[in-house]
Amino acid sequence: EEEFKQKIVESLEMQLNNYSVKQFIADLENYYLENYPFDLPDAFLKKWIKLQKEKDKKQDQLENEPIDDVYENSKNIYRWQIIKDKIKLNLDIKVTEEEVKQFAVDSTTMQFIQYGFGEEYLKGELFDRMVDHKLKDETQYMQIFHVIGDNKLVNLAKEKLTLNTKKVTVDEFKKLSKTEKVDIEETIVEQ
Repeated sequence: EEEFKQKIVESLEMQLNNYSVKQFIADLENYYLENYPFDLPDAFLKKWIKLQKEKDKKQDQLENEPIDDVYENSKNIYRWQIIKDKIKLNLDIKVTEEEVKQFAVDSTTMQFIQYGFGEEYLKGELFDRMVDHKLKDETQYMQIFHVIGDNKLVNLAKEKLTLNTKKVTVDEFKKLSKTEKVDIEETIVEQ
């Protein structure tokens, strides 16, 4: 039982750390988007969006929204992805198949603990099926792949940049992340 409680504490620490990492990434994104503007191939991307809309009719929000609006709302996402990919390429940041598998196991473990499943479920058939599904579902696999790459990028940025670290409560963090524009800064949430 003590080991199970420890896993819950570890899960909460991991979750709070993930919030901190997400804020740091958002701060990096804002910095790069503001300081390194570049043009995108607008006509090409609009055509690509149109093809995606036709290909995947399940996306209702794209169905009803004009292509120009979808593109305007997505431009910074495309620009940020290009910037991240360029940085990862320049810094030789790679993600391995083994890292993706381990992340799938770790994130499934965290989900099971969050929903109150005991340790006996962490080795069962349901657990294995969920991990397998994450690895076989292309969307989930790519999300995991990008999270790992982003985490590596963040860790490298933390090593290379001079950071002003603040310790804040969860409530202060929520307020900070919603209302303030933070310079490239790591915010650590105290427990």
